[in-house]
Amino acid sequence: MSSPILPAECFRKILNLLDNSALYNCLFLNRYYCRVVIPIIWQNPFVKQIATFTSCSLINTILSCFDEDEILSLIPSSINLNTQPPLFAYVEFVKKINHDCLVEHVRTSIESSNENGNYLDCEVQKLVNAIYNRIFRKNTAFQEFEANVTQKNYIDLPKFSVFTNYEPGIRRLRSLTIFNLDLISSDRKRQNTSKFLDMVPKSCDSIVNLELWIKSIKSIFVKKYLDIIKSQPLKRIFLYIDSPERITYNLELEFRSETLKELILDSVDFKQISLSFIPKLKHLERLEFLYCKGFNNCVVLSNKNNSSSKEYLLQVCKFQNIHNSLKTIGIKKYGDGWMKEELEIIDILKNQGINIVTPDELNYLFC
Repeated sequence: MSSPILPAECFRKILNLLDNSALYNCLFLNRYYCRVVIPIIWQNPFVKQIATFTSCSLINTILSCFDEDEILSLIPSSINLNTQPPLFAYVEFVKKINHDCLVEHVRTSIESSNENGNYLDCEVQKLVNAIYNRIFRKNTAFQEFEANVTQKNYIDLPKFSVFTNYEPGIRRLRSLTIFNLDLISSDRKRQNTSKFLDMVPKSCDSIVNLELWIKSIKSIFVKKYLDIIKSQPLKRIFLYIDSPERITYNLELEFRSETLKELILDSVDFKQISLSFIPKLKHLERLEFLYCKGFNNCVVLSNKNNSSSKEYLLQVCKFQNIHNSLKTIGIKKYGDGWMKEELEIIDILKNQGINIVTPDELNYLFC
């Protein structure tokens, strides 16, 4: 008697555990495997390019999904336009878009199509816009977006209407990552990106993961980020803020008191920011500080007059007394160099049921 066939959903979950190399091998087993594997491979097609052939093959496959009007909109074009019908509607499976990787694939493909290897940014922008439009025309899988706004030779996003003309557009966006390290002035190359960030709070209601990399609090996008924090049901926030200026405004984290479970702050100077928001995060389970000034993963710096580490531990202790939800905290090392009062607070935290681990152990627990 033959073994029962696994339900399709279980089968997909198993295949999702495989890397791309193994998945590509599965494509050639039979038609059933091929139909199941293709949507998994195309969840995240815009990864860092390995070779020119990879970029050309990817863009050529996407172009095969274009209809006649979309192909005509690209003429004249230096790239070879693929008019052969695709085996699958590949772009409708895209779940994550890394904007910078998409742009690099387009650049490489156009460059390889030109005999002299040259390309114009306007031609890259034109094809990028067309790809976005085709993805969102019938896509219902899209959930994750990432962009490095300070990327050299940045190519802007398409007009925001591309993300909303078709349902569901970006309405189901779940994860947003923006690198905006030192951009403190606006320019024409980023107008659509600025508009995109303005509209995210109004057009989305399901973002649960937010990662922001900010070099200067004078960045033109900071207020836009705060509006996103206020408006979305975020469960995880990663904030990199390496700014010499004092943060005179609220990070709006208290608006996430009912939803936030994981907070990671990287390179924050605790001389420049108040920790008073911590006790307000009622459901926080993971709290981590990476390379923060004032303390480094809860390690006291050589300046004994700096009370940031003690203040932080007291805030965590207060938080646990109120909410009793924090489970784990990462501490790089304690013992030598810690003040007696700080060690006593750590013991109190351990007695309250908090698991004290090293950052490496913390990453292992939550990987």
